[in-house]
Parts: sequence; structure tokens; C-alpha cells
Amino acid sequence: MEAMKKYVTDTIALLAYTTNTLPTKADNIFKKAEQNKALLIVPSICIGEFIYTILKQKPVFEKIPPVETIELLLDIIEQSESIKYSPLTLTSWKIVSTINIPELHDRIVVATYLQENAEAILTNDPEIAKTAKIIWD
Repeated sequence: MEAMKKYVTDTIALLAYTTNTLPTKADNIFKKAEQNKALLIVPSICIGEFIYTILKQKPVFEKIPPVETIELLLDIIEQSESIKYSPLTLTSWKIVSTINIPELHDRIVVATYLQENAEAILTNDPEIAKTAKIIWD
């Protein structure tokens, strides 16, 4: 049996998923995960950013996710076999300092991608795109 392909999700993809505003290619990966045909990896930093964005009621592609979305996402991660929470290992923290991206949270996302040996990162972030394969449109 072939191993499931792994994809790292950036915060924007998680937020867009909860507001039904993901573009087609990224949405297709989420659908595969829902069908247990792909593994979505959620970096620890993205959970923090997700919670912060929703608590601040910041719009995501002109939609504001409801606060209840926080508990829903955490429950899904906790119960799903195809969505996995991924904190960095100490080895991966060492890699963070070598990644040539200005923002720390983006470095952590890329380090998670490297740590997990993932296919791509689901993001629209142009800085991440300079360092890692991304899927978005």
C-alpha cells in the first residue's frame, strides 16, 4: 500500500478552509485529507496564529470565522487520522536559524515542512514560495 502524501498547512490555508475560501488546488488537498487520502500536517505555530486571528476577529478573504471554529479545529486535529499536529524537534529548531525568510513564523512552517519531508506547503505566502514548494491556486 502506498504511503499517503504529506502536506504542511500554513495558517492562511487553515483559516481559508474554515471560511470556505480556499482556492481549488489547496481545497483539493483538504478534500483528500477528509477522505483519508492525504495527510495534513499543522505546525504548532499555525495553531497559535489561527487562534489569535479568530479571537481578534480579523477577516479572512473578507469573511470573519466564528470563535467556535477554534474548538472545532482543535477537536478535528485531536480526533483525525489524516490531520496531524506537529511541534518542531530540537534538530528542526536548529534548521530554523538557517532558513532565509524574514518572519519567524514562516521559518517555523518551512522547518516543519522539512522535518516532515512533506510534498508541499499549502500557502499563498511569496516568502515561503522562495524556499519551499507551495500549493495554492
